[in-house]
Amino acid sequence: MSRDPLAVIDTDLLPHIGMLSNIGAILWSVGAGISFFSYVVFYDINEVTNRHFLLYSCLFTLLVLTDDLFMLHDIILPQFFQIKEDYLYLLYLALMGIYLFRFRSLHLKSKYILLILAITCFAFSIFVDQQFQGRWHPARHFVEDGFKFMGIAFWTSYLFNISRTYALRQKEI
Repeated sequence: MSRDPLAVIDTDLLPHIGMLSNIGAILWSVGAGISFFSYVVFYDINEVTNRHFLLYSCLFTLLVLTDDLFMLHDIILPQFFQIKEDYLYLLYLALMGIYLFRFRSLHLKSKYILLILAITCFAFSIFVDQQFQGRWHPARHFVEDGFKFMGIAFWTSYLFNISRTYALRQKEI
């Protein structure tokens, strides 16, 4: 439980195994950290909508970080709790819909192309996962995980950009 997976598995394997996934987890953490830090900074400023946006961004990012890092939708929830992966995708879709609708005015004032790119990459990743589920294809994981990684990078960039924009706006005041 406490050891690094590479320290436990076959030592003939190369150390790059899981590298993209680990970097993805780091990026998720950066996105959550940026959002939470900005939320704390804005807590004393009378910017309730911005604060709620940043808190929701942080909590959503922590949720998907936890899912991704511990493979909740892939292994834990389906095998141990009989919760289908599709239900979790629906939950994430609903939460993202709420996020987009609730904070639509903030999104429209932002560099929302990063958000669109993130959502598009996540959608492609899920599409590849669903289309090739149970079937082996040499490029499946490369394509699926590549899109997911790009989605994480765009998501974190979006959160960074939003937080930076809010900070610069407050500096002007």
